[in-house]
Amino acid sequence: MRLSLIISIFILFSISAGNAYSQQKFHTSSNKALKSYREGVKFHDFVDYKSAEISFREAIAADPGFYEAYMMLGELMSKQKRFPEAVKNYRMAVKIDSAFYMPVYFSLANAEISTGDYASARRHYLIYLSLENIPEKNRLTATKDIKNCDFAIEAVKNPVPFSPVSVGDGINTPDDEYWPSITADGQMLTFTRQSTSRERIQGYSIAQEDFYISYLEDNNWQKAFNAGAPLNTRQNEGAQSLSSDGSYMYFTACERPGGRGSCDIFFSAYYDGKWSMPVNVGNPVNTKYWESQPSISADGKTLYFSSSRPGGLGGKDIWYSRIGDRGQWLPPVNMGNTINTPGDEMSPFIHFDGKTLYYSSDGLPGMGGFDIFFTRMKPDSSWTEPKNLGYPINTYTDDTGLVIESNGQKAYFSSKRDGQYGKNIFSFYLHESIRPDPVAYLKGKVIDKDSGKRLIADYELINLSTGKSVLVNTSDENGNFLVCLPSGFNYGLNVRKKGYLFYPENFML
Repeated sequence: MRLSLIISIFILFSISAGNAYSQQKFHTSSNKALKSYREGVKFHDFVDYKSAEISFREAIAADPGFYEAYMMLGELMSKQKRFPEAVKNYRMAVKIDSAFYMPVYFSLANAEISTGDYASARRHYLIYLSLENIPEKNRLTATKDIKNCDFAIEAVKNPVPFSPVSVGDGINTPDDEYWPSITADGQMLTFTRQSTSRERIQGYSIAQEDFYISYLEDNNWQKAFNAGAPLNTRQNEGAQSLSSDGSYMYFTACERPGGRGSCDIFFSAYYDGKWSMPVNVGNPVNTKYWESQPSISADGKTLYFSSSRPGGLGGKDIWYSRIGDRGQWLPPVNMGNTINTPGDEMSPFIHFDGKTLYYSSDGLPGMGGFDIFFTRMKPDSSWTEPKNLGYPINTYTDDTGLVIESNGQKAYFSSKRDGQYGKNIFSFYLHESIRPDPVAYLKGKVIDKDSGKRLIADYELINLSTGKSVLVNTSDENGNFLVCLPSGFNYGLNVRKKGYLFYPENFML
C-alpha cells in the first residue's frame, strides 16, 4: 500500500542522481565505487534486483561512505518488502548526510513502521511533515501513519491475550496454507494451499492455488485432501466461504473465461460425493471491477464481499447483497462510512450469529498495514463503531482472513511464523470482549421410519417468539441437514415431504 509512494520518491531521487552523474556530485570520489553503482542502476532499471543488490553492495565495499549507494539499497529493499534491511540502509544514508535529501525521512518512516519501530517512524514522519512543498498524497499518508504509530505504541503497552496453536501436520505443510473456512459444527475445514507446480515457464516454477479439505476426528484435524475437479482447475482458486453445513461454497477466481472483471465470485455445491462445476455468480454481484473474498451468512441469504466498484468510499470497500424473493441476488449495497474508509477494506467474515462482522482495513487506526476489526449489527440494522482486535493479534504485518467457530470462542487464521516454512493455519481462543454471540446448531437426518431409507425433504426453521420463518432449505441426498440456532430465541422445526406426514419439533433454548 506504501510501495507506490516509495516508488514516486525513488523517481525523484533518480532524477537528482541523474543530474549528479553529469556534475559528479556523488558522495564518493572512488571510480570503482561509481562503476559498481552505475551498473547497479542499470540492473535496477531492468528489474534485475538480485544483480542490482550485488552491484550496490560492491559500491559500498569500495567506499563505505557512498551515500547514494545506501539510498538505492534502501529503495531496493523496500520494493522487496525486506523492511529491516531497508531501515538499516536508509539510516546509514542519513548518518552520512542528514540534510542532502530530506524526503528520505518519509521512506525511512515507511520502512520503520513496517518493522514495528513505531517511535522512530513517528519521529521521522514529523520531520518529513515539517518540510515545504511535499506532495499532498505523501502528507496524507504521513498524517495517517502518525495516528497509527500513536495507536500502536499504546496497544503494545496493553497487549490482549493471544496464544496461537498450529492446527497440526494434517493441514500445515512447507507450502503456504491460508484462508480457512469452517462449518458450524466445527467438523470440516476448507482452506487454500499454494503449492509449486512441476511446470515451468521461462525457467520459473508456477504457483498453483487449490482448495483442500480436512475433517476433525478425535479432536485432531486429519490429513487434508485436494477437493478435486471440477472445483479445482489448472488455474488458481481461493478466498472461499463455506456454507454453515458444508454443502456449498462461494469463492474467488480471476481472469476466467467469460469473467466479468479481473476477479469474480463463483459458486459450487457439493452433491453426490463431488463438487459441482463452478458457476459465475454474475450480475449484479460481479462487475467489470474487482470482486473478491466472499462471506455467506449462516442462513444463506446475505453475501458479503470486497469490491473496487464505483460508489464506494475508498479503493476497496465491503459490500453486501441479499437474496430476493425469486432466489436472485439483489443489487449490492455499500456498508457505509461506519465500516468503510478512504483506504481499503477486505476479507469480511460474517459470524454464524448473523450480526458480528470481522474484516480487515488499512484506513482505520491500527498497527500499520491491514488490521482486523469487528463490528456488530444493532437492532435498527446499523453497525457499531469498528473495534481493533488489539495487539498481538494485529501486528505491523498485514493481518487478514480470520474465521470463528459457531460457539464464538475459537478463531482460525493464517500466519508465517517459521522462517523455514510458508504460511500455516493456526487457532487461538478469543478474549471475551471481541467474541461474537454463541450459536447453537442442530444436525438432523431425514429417514423413512419403516425402511430406514434416507430422504431428501424440505425443512423450515421458525422463530417461535416472532412466528417468522428464519430458514427454508432442503436436506442433502443422504437426508442430512444442519441448522444454526442463534442464541436468545426458541425455535420450531418443520419437515415436509410429499407422501409423508408433516413432522414438527420445538427447541426451547
